[in-house]
This record gives sequence, structure tokens and C-alpha cells, in this order.
Amino acid sequence: MKKRWLMMIAIYLLALLGCALLIYVVPSVAGLLEGTYLAEYGRIEVSDEDVTGWVVRDERVYTAVKGGEINRLAEEGKLVKAGSRVVELTGEGRGDAHNRYEDALELLGDKAEVTSGLTSRPGYVSYDLDGAETILSADRLADLTEKECKAVGNGSRTALPDDTCSADEPIFKIITNGDWYVVSYLENEAASKYTEGRTVQLVINGETVQATVRSLKEGKKKTRIVFSAGEYSASYLTERQLAMKVIMTSADGLILQKESLVEIDGQTGVIVKNKIGKYYFRPVRIKADNGSQVAVYEGLYMDENNEFVETISTYDEILREPSEKELEEITAEVLAEKEAEQKALEEQRKKEEAAAAEAAKKAEEAQKKAEEAQKAADQAKEEADTAAQEAADASGADAEKPADPEKPAAEDGQTEQEDPEKNGD
Repeated sequence: MKKRWLMMIAIYLLALLGCALLIYVVPSVAGLLEGTYLAEYGRIEVSDEDVTGWVVRDERVYTAVKGGEINRLAEEGKLVKAGSRVVELTGEGRGDAHNRYEDALELLGDKAEVTSGLTSRPGYVSYDLDGAETILSADRLADLTEKECKAVGNGSRTALPDDTCSADEPIFKIITNGDWYVVSYLENEAASKYTEGRTVQLVINGETVQATVRSLKEGKKKTRIVFSAGEYSASYLTERQLAMKVIMTSADGLILQKESLVEIDGQTGVIVKNKIGKYYFRPVRIKADNGSQVAVYEGLYMDENNEFVETISTYDEILREPSEKELEEITAEVLAEKEAEQKALEEQRKKEEAAAAEAAKKAEEAQKKAEEAQKAADQAKEEADTAAQEAADASGADAEKPADPEKPAAEDGQTEQEDPEKNGD
């Protein structure tokens, strides 16, 4: 009984495996054979790998005003304010500056400042020198060469004294906080995709830092690129030469092989195979291009005319690299469809124009009838006014006509009375 159950479970698992193969593996293999693949959602980066950069800092080295015992009050890498006491000098120190600092002091020149242990500027505390303080300096960004950068390399760090010091011996360094810089030199072709003011990401020792392309200077073969950053980075404080990745942009979307892109009638797109094996063209809009792949919008996108355009969907089967014949056939179909669509639009336009003309004609006729009716009404009113005026004039004329002398008029509506004398009263 137990063996029977185990057998049924094994059959069930094999069936599931078979279904998975049918669903996921077979279409992919078929696609490889037919030269198609599925459009799937993903992410691509437009970046340069293994870029060498040199950190440029604004630094100030502080030397002891007198010899003495050193008591460090601020830890390495601590951010301090201007006027803060970084070290405390007490007692007596050595007589002369140690020989190992002579070369560094000679190079520093005005980059060194005498102190009793206070810093005159804000920044990060450092207790070593690397010899590049005057070379990879912010005030030399404009004329810094690749040869100088390579000569510095990653620097040779020399620890500053932590017990006793003599007068004029370096005892600490302050790395000014704020913007810092990385200088790189890329082949002109590789550098052509960079523009001043563009925001990029520098990936340094696994840490990602936001930076801006501050300047570009093209040479015969290489272009000097200066990146500026304001974010804190541990590498900024401790390293000079960096191996980094520069990410110019990244985007999520449907990932397509660049060789799949075609242009038909001025529109970029791909050729899609539907479920019944028919090929058709779908326009796409690119979000990012890393040279071999592109990320595009899914479903719908808005074109330059602010109109929505139907594009590809997830798991659409894309023709990997269309042949000239396939492209010709699809182009002919697209152009025929556009011609039919244009013809339909033209017919529709003509119908609309005819309807508009008919409506305008009817409106003009109605307007004409309305004007004629108004004219007739105005004429009728004028005739009525004339008749009324004539009647009024006639009535006035009768009132002014003289009375008949042979026939005395009766007054106040009464009949004439006989004279009583004539009646013999």
C-alpha cells in the first residue's frame, strides 16, 4: 500500500515537471529555433565598468607651533567645526622634525599651517599624509593631467606622530567637508555619452554615491571627466585611486535585444508573432539603452503629440533579428494599413466637409428666409404706421372745417327752444 502511494506521488511530481517543461522550456527552445524570444520585465543600466578615478580633495595640514607630547582629542574621520581643538600639546617634545616628514613638508608649501592644536576650518580629521595633498588638490582641477594622477597612484600613506612631536612637525590634517571630486580619463568615444551637469551614480567599494558631471575636456584620444559629489563617503577620506562603476541611467521596463529594433515609416518598433503565427509591427518607446539591450514601455505610452500609442505587452513573442525579406513584408503591410487608414480618414473628412457644407447651406437659406420675413414685417409695420398717420391727419382736418351759417349749431346737445314772446306767453 505504501509503495503504491509513493508511486502515485512520483507520477504526480513527474506530471508537474512535464507541465513546467511545456510551459517554460519548450516555448523558449522553440523561440531559439525560430529566432524569437519573449519580452519580459526587467531592469537595465547604462554604465561604464572598471573606471579608474582619482580623488581630489581640499586639505590643510597643521604643524605644531612647538614641540610637546601629543594628546589626540578627535578621532580619525571625525567631523569638527572651525576653531575646534583637535590635539593638545603638553610638555616638551623632540628637538628636530623627523626626517620622514621633510619631503612632505617641502611639498606642502602654503598647504601647511602652524597651530597649537586648533583647526582654522571645518572638516574631517586625518592623522596621515599621502604626498598628494598639493597635486590632487581642488585648486588644480583645471590643469590636472592623467600622467600626474597615475604618478600619484593610490599614494603612500605616512602616519603622523601620536606620542610626541617637535616644532613644525605635522600633527593632523583637515579634509574640508562639502563637495569633493573624482577625476577620470576615458576614451573619447566612451566619454561622448557624458554631458556637463548630468547626474550619475558612482559605485565605489560597494557604496553608491550620487555625483554630477562637473566638467568635460576632450583631448586627442581621451576626455578628462570631473565628477563632483556632496555625499559623505569613507573612500573619499582614505583613498586616492578608485576602481568604480559609473551608472549614467537605469530603467525598469520590458527588455528587448537591440537587434530586434526596426524602423518603419519613421517609427521605431519590433515585429511581434501572435498566437496563430502571424507577424505584425508594434511601435515602442525606449526608456534606456545600454548598447546591447533596451528597456521600453509596456502596454501604452504617450508620444510627442501627447497621444496614447499601443505598444508591446509582457510575454509578447518578439522576432529577434528580422531578415530583409521579413522587414519588407511587414513594412508593406504597415504601409498598406496606414494607406487604408489614411483613405478612411480622408473619406470621413470629405463626408464631414460635405455635411458641414450642407449644414452651412441650410443655415444660409434659413438666414435668408428670416431676413425676408423681417423685411416683410418691417414693410407691413411701415404701411400700418402710414395708414394710421393718414387717418389721424383726416380727423384733424374735419375738426378744423367752418360751420354752415344758415344752420345754427345746437349748443351742448340741446334742441333750440321757442321764444316765449313769439308764442304769446
